[in-house]
Amino acid sequence: MLTGQREGLPVAQVFDRFVHWGFWDEPRRATTDAADLTRAMEQMNALVLSAAELTDGQSVPDCGCGFGGTLKSIDESRRRMSLVGVNIDSRQPAARPALEPRPVPPLPRGLLARQQ
Repeated sequence: MLTGQREGLPVAQVFDRFVHWGFWDEPRRATTDAADLTRAMEQMNALVLSAAELTDGQSVPDCGCGFGGTLKSIDESRRRMSLVGVNIDSRQPAARPALEPRPVPPLPRGLLARQQ
């Protein structure tokens, strides 16, 4: 995906905010052009956020955050949120920092200690 974006491939340019493909109410009518993919991505994101029933002031971890688009959507629609994105491929969040990075506080001492 990142290579396709650097090379200017049109379909790769759609993946500038979300890494997921999206959701179509009627998949057989999908055209998968850039506008269709963008709508499907936004729709999937809206469905996920609706199911999460988020309220202002919550903490939200996004494991597999990709480019951080879902966290950005939460940040745009809620207040006083504590948002943390974690991704296995550090190139994705670095390529499109959707949110301004903030220092992460250290974990409380002993949180990751092995149980005996």
